[in-house]
Amino acid sequence: MTPGPSSNGLRALLASLAVLPVLALAACSPSTDRYEIGDRDEDRVRDVVTSYLDALAEGDAETALELLGVAAHETVCPDLVTNAVYGEVAGRPVDGEITDITVTAGSLRVGRPTATVAVEHAWDGEETLRRAQVALVRGDDGWQVEEDGALGLQRVELGIDGGAVLALDGACHASPGEASSVTVLPGTYSVTVEDTAGIGTVEPFEHQVPGSDYTLVQLQPRPEVVSDVTGQLTAWIDACAADPLADATCPDGVDTVLRRLDITERDPVEDRDVGLFLTRDGWAYSLTGSQEIRGTLRADGCIGQGERCVPGAPRSDLVSYRLTGTVTLDDDGAVVLTPSS
Repeated sequence: MTPGPSSNGLRALLASLAVLPVLALAACSPSTDRYEIGDRDEDRVRDVVTSYLDALAEGDAETALELLGVAAHETVCPDLVTNAVYGEVAGRPVDGEITDITVTAGSLRVGRPTATVAVEHAWDGEETLRRAQVALVRGDDGWQVEEDGALGLQRVELGIDGGAVLALDGACHASPGEASSVTVLPGTYSVTVEDTAGIGTVEPFEHQVPGSDYTLVQLQPRPEVVSDVTGQLTAWIDACAADPLADATCPDGVDTVLRRLDITERDPVEDRDVGLFLTRDGWAYSLTGSQEIRGTLRADGCIGQGERCVPGAPRSDLVSYRLTGTVTLDDDGAVVLTPSS
C-alpha cells in the first residue's frame, strides 16, 4: 500500500519531535571546549607570565593589573597601583625566569583549566634568587594571573597606634587611629607616619611585599617633648615636696600624711618615674615619686590612731607622690600639661 500524503506528514512530524530532546540536551549541556586544553595553552601561559614578570620589573602597574584582570579602582588604594607611583617603588621583582609550567584541564566539578608556573627572580637590590609560583586560570578572555598569588596583589595591614596619618610611598593615607589596609603589587614600600597631635614620631621604615601581613606602627614621643614634660613635672614635684600643704597642685592624699607630723627633716624625692604614653583619647603622662620625712607627731595627727599614738613622739613617714594628666601642644608648639581632675 502506498502511503498517502497524510502518512508522510505524520512521519515528518514524528522525526522532528525525536530530534527535539537531543537538541534540548545539547543546549543544556556545557561545552567541553571550555574545560579542555590544547597544544597552544602552554605557550599562551608562558607568554602571559613572561609579560607579567616584565611588567613588575619595569614598574608597569597598568599592564600588571590588566594581566590580573583587575581594574585600578577596584583596589583599596588606587594611587598605589599607577605607573607613576609603582614605577618608583624600590625592590620590585626583576630578572624573572620561568622554570616549569604545569597546565591542568578543567571539568564541570573543578571548573576551568588552571596553570601553575614556577619562576625564579631576583629582588631589586639583592643578588640572591627567590622562587615563587604564579597561578593562572583560563577565562573567556584567555589566561589570567590569579590576583591572590604569591606575586599577585597583596593585602597589607599597617595598624596605627594612636591618632596619626600614615602614608605609603606618599600615595596612600590612612585615617587617624584606624588600621590601614592597602592592596599593593610586589615591592618594597616606604612608610611614613605623622602624629596629628605633633607629639609622637616614627622613623620612616620600609615594608616589603610579599612579607608580613600585619605591622603595628607605634608612635614614640619626640625627645624634646619628653624633656619638656619631665622638666615641668620635676618642677612640680619639687614645689610640692618643699611645701606640700601650700601647693595646690599636690595630689590628693599627700596632705593627709604630712598633717600628722611637725616636720623637722625631708629627704630628697626618690624613685621618680615619668611616663608619657598614648591612650585612645590622646597623649597622657604619669609621675610617681616617694619622699621620707621625719618629725614629731602632732596632736591632731593622733586622732583615730589609737592609744599608741603619742603627740610629740618622734616619727618618720613615707610620702608617695603621683600625678596624672594629658599632654597637648598649644598653637605655638609649647607643651601644655593638664592634671586629671
